[in-house]
Amino acid sequence: MHTVAERAPVFVGRSEIGRLIEVLAGLGYEVIGPVVRDGAIIYDQIDGLKDLPAGWTDEQEAGQYRLKRRDDDALDPTTG
Repeated sequence: MHTVAERAPVFVGRSEIGRLIEVLAGLGYEVIGPVVRDGAIIYDQIDGLKDLPAGWTDEQEAGQYRLKRRDDDALDPTTG
């Protein structure tokens, strides 16, 4: 059984994310990530950086969900 050594968090830049997706897909992995579909951010198979919800965020309140365009092109939908 393989174990993963615990390491300090690493920041992965935008260009590296695209390359990581390509490498994993090239190795036969199904890469899952956030995508915009049917007015929501959901998790589904992605083929590259272009599939990620750049510039989108979601707002959630009790009984309410809304997809909202950001003023930037950030990839992290949780920092809106």
